[in-house]
Amino acid sequence: MDPNPNLTVQLFRRPAGDGVGVRAQARWRPAGGLGAGSGVLLDVHGEIGRVSTPVISGAVSAPSQG
Repeated sequence: MDPNPNLTVQLFRRPAGDGVGVRAQARWRPAGGLGAGSGVLLDVHGEIGRVSTPVISGAVSAPSQG
């Protein structure tokens, strides 16, 4: 199984100042190997957007040598 590299970023406006922060959270279902990560993007004036990504976890096997 390959890792899932999807990432969605939605900006409501351009950031102000020198940095961007994230207030992150994760939802996880270990038994199913599924979850989601999300966050609120912030600058010096407040919220500027959102970010989200699905999480899929499973056994990763080593490449076969042959």
